[in-house]
Amino acid sequence: MKKSVFFFAASAALVLSSCTTKEIESVPQYGSRIVEFTASSVDTRTVFGTPDGSTYPVLWSDNDAQIGLSLNLKGDILKADLSVSADHKTATFASEVTDDGSGMYQFAVVNPWAAFKSVNASESRIMVEIPSGQTSGAGTPDEKAQVMYGVSEISGELPSKVSLNLKHVPVYLHMSFANADLGGATVQSVSVSSEKNIAGRFYMKLDGSYVEGNTMLKSISVTTDQLDDVWCAIAPEDLSGSALTLAVVTDQGSLRKTLTVPAGKSFTSGKIFRFTVDMSGVKLMPPVIYKQVTSESDLHVGDEIIIVAQDDEVAISTAQNTNNRSAAGITKDGDLIKDPSESIEVFVLEDGVIPGHYAFRATSAQAPGYIYAANASSASGNYMRTKDTMDAAASWSVTFDSEGTAQIFADITGKNWMRYNHDSNLFSAYATTSSQLNTLIYRKDVPASTSPRLKVTCDADGSTLASGAGIISVNIFSNVSWTASATGGASVDQASGSGNAVLSVSIPENTGASVKSYKVTVSTSASVSPSSYEFNISQNPYVSIAEDEVLFSESFAKAAKGDTPSAYQASGDVSTYVFGGSSVVYTESGAGTKFYDDGLVYVKNGFDGDTSGANMMNLMVPKGGGWFKISGIPCPGVKTATLVFRGNYQTGPTVSTSTEGVTVGDNEQTDYQSNWEKKVYVKQFVITFADDFAGGTFDLTFLNSNASNNNRMTDIEITVTELK
Repeated sequence: MKKSVFFFAASAALVLSSCTTKEIESVPQYGSRIVEFTASSVDTRTVFGTPDGSTYPVLWSDNDAQIGLSLNLKGDILKADLSVSADHKTATFASEVTDDGSGMYQFAVVNPWAAFKSVNASESRIMVEIPSGQTSGAGTPDEKAQVMYGVSEISGELPSKVSLNLKHVPVYLHMSFANADLGGATVQSVSVSSEKNIAGRFYMKLDGSYVEGNTMLKSISVTTDQLDDVWCAIAPEDLSGSALTLAVVTDQGSLRKTLTVPAGKSFTSGKIFRFTVDMSGVKLMPPVIYKQVTSESDLHVGDEIIIVAQDDEVAISTAQNTNNRSAAGITKDGDLIKDPSESIEVFVLEDGVIPGHYAFRATSAQAPGYIYAANASSASGNYMRTKDTMDAAASWSVTFDSEGTAQIFADITGKNWMRYNHDSNLFSAYATTSSQLNTLIYRKDVPASTSPRLKVTCDADGSTLASGAGIISVNIFSNVSWTASATGGASVDQASGSGNAVLSVSIPENTGASVKSYKVTVSTSASVSPSSYEFNISQNPYVSIAEDEVLFSESFAKAAKGDTPSAYQASGDVSTYVFGGSSVVYTESGAGTKFYDDGLVYVKNGFDGDTSGANMMNLMVPKGGGWFKISGIPCPGVKTATLVFRGNYQTGPTVSTSTEGVTVGDNEQTDYQSNWEKKVYVKQFVITFADDFAGGTFDLTFLNSNASNNNRMTDIEITVTELK
């Protein structure tokens, strides 16, 4: 049986009386010394090795490769190779230890290494983790859940040899399930849920006492295909007299039963609680199924999802640590996850504050709210936290590669990629270059017979398109049958269907001299509310376009101080020019993007001396993720165009588009001194339209990625440089 061990050195005040020293040999002088360690088998009644009298020792394995060492509960962890004895009862290693001059030394062990999370010398305690995802072996619990620790006596000098015994941390459950009516189903896992915390991170004080941490879980998922000889390890919580819910999860559903632990039952570290669960009369319940999502088109607002590590059997849990989310165990069955335990966080997808992005709202009572990249602009700290409000840091872009891997990142600079840290068993936000594991998304399947759903969205609803032919998308999130139609000469590529879909609506070219109107309708006969969605779209009359034509121009000269862009677009007397009289729509972050007349930008060259406000107005875009978006900019027949605007900072302003077939090139800039003796940066971007781009309009998002400074900007202009 494979076991690994982790060693660290503690200060002299940390003594554990129940674990004794067999041998300490000291050297009289200070300096760097090679210290040899020997770890013996544990003298605790378990069934994990071959019985020898009254003890059942844990045996070491030749597969154990390395352990770690730290001095006096501080410093970096050192690693050393492990050597196992012929009878597998002891394991040894040697490591160079540098004397820190304290004059008092005490070595402690935590086993396995992955269970060690932190140490605290001032409170004489270590943080360990009982994993919520375990695999039951034959006659043994999962090796990674067999957490043990030990500590030596104090030495006044740096020793050359140290020998220690080990003591178990968890209580071990040995379960059997009798009279289970599976009906031909195959067992995949067993889950154990309690009223109390039984997994996660907690503290073992070096006096032998147990202290709960703030990142603990109430359930454990045990991978097994058996109904007998099912093992798991739980935290040494006293479950006497409390409820314990056991679920046998199969490929066709689950059998679930709640029992009461007998009062007075002992739950002592290292002891085994053996019991049989009578499943007579328990019916197989239909499974709650989550299916892997591999395409953006199959992900919609309102989905209930879980976020899973790509190469591990874990998902984001309900336990929010200070700066990250703990992982909890799941069992993957191909592209399905069935009946995940209560320790798995279920997120509801909502629209983020950045268009085209999602917010992940945690629904558990333990840690509700929106997860967000909490330290994206810092050079240190991979932080992902939870809060009540949604902002740019809680708005995540979600894309998928060809293998179905989810690329989840917040649209702000810095450490903003959601990933899984295997070594620390947690999910957090990391830099793009991070070596942490990627994620997968699983969406809850909603049975149509019990919960019919229909939701339809269309970004073009209420918009006025350019006169050219184009295609707009209508997103259907549904588990029922539906029909779709269009009026005014438009057509849909699917007149009917069932389930999720993305409709392509073809809009013909308007060659007339008046505005055309179209209506797209999606409806169902199922009992849902609303059962029908209608989207109204307008199209401008035909107008010719030429090179050097201005598509869009904006100086914000008629804006009012304190207005947001969306409020400004609703005013009657504005400075906006749009080719062909098309309508544009402004949206903004809602986090402080608004107009100022403070004279900080920055009038055009050739300022005429008018200081009434018209030439002094500028738009302030907040630092660290502030943005605004202009939608509906006309572009019929355009191949390339040039975007120019003016701002007060060299770094920060970036421009992007969500319109498929349109790309925004890199920034080129010049600068000059304005009449206000301020330096003005003139930003220039080349916008390219694909040869097969058939849309009549496109959008632009202006984002401030500068983490330290607000951007002010004005004088946006888009000019045609080449026609198709």
